[in-house]
Amino acid sequence: MVKRRSQQEHSDKRCKESQAKRTRRSGELLRSLSLPESTSENFPCIKLIGDAHVEIENHKGVLELTQNAIRLYTRLGILRVTGSLLEVRNADHESLLIDGCICGIEYEKH
Repeated sequence: MVKRRSQQEHSDKRCKESQAKRTRRSGELLRSLSLPESTSENFPCIKLIGDAHVEIENHKGVLELTQNAIRLYTRLGILRVTGSLLEVRNADHESLLIDGCICGIEYEKH
């Protein structure tokens, strides 16, 4: 007896195939632009603007939030931003903008 695929299984398979194609295409694009492949692998991206703003993309969540330190989970470990009068201005599930007097940005060693 031949078992027919359910509509959900068929849809899941198409979704996985489409995702694989996008991943291959993005890798080809990064190579053609001479960008490191880690750019697309959800590594943290940190943009420091003077000493008053820092934007962090691809974090995995907030561990600590005080006026003097903000610690974030990232794929590479815990990232700590230190300073004074630190505030999170904008935040979503992948990025956040920190304002204040930024004194340091470092990864904590385990």
